[in-house]
Amino acid sequence: MLDELIERYSKYSDSELMNVYLNSNGYTEDAKKALEIVVEERGGFSSLKERYYKLVEKEEEKQRVYDKINQLYKKGNTKNDINSIIHSEILSIEEIQEITYLVSSRIEAEKKDVEIKTST
Repeated sequence: MLDELIERYSKYSDSELMNVYLNSNGYTEDAKKALEIVVEERGGFSSLKERYYKLVEKEEEKQRVYDKINQLYKKGNTKNDINSIIHSEILSIEEIQEITYLVSSRIEAEKKDVEIKTST
């Protein structure tokens, strides 16, 4: 059983492992031991926690940038304007451009949907 749990936990992402760790109070001793082994193989709990918080920080930054781009695009700024306005110490230029593309595509699709509904 322990080996099966180790194998299963080894396939988990850092985020999934952290979630298991945070909810491990009700787990069996084998599950806790397997978790401990896998976490140690990945550099220990401190390392896992650091990677997890960096992931959370990046996701929060993506949301912040998404919201700002959404606001700017709705105000009439072009994709080029937005890409020159938005800066991030966490996200790459490519990631910002990707978010800009996603936001603009979504907003343009919504506009077309409204146009179709009002003309029918």
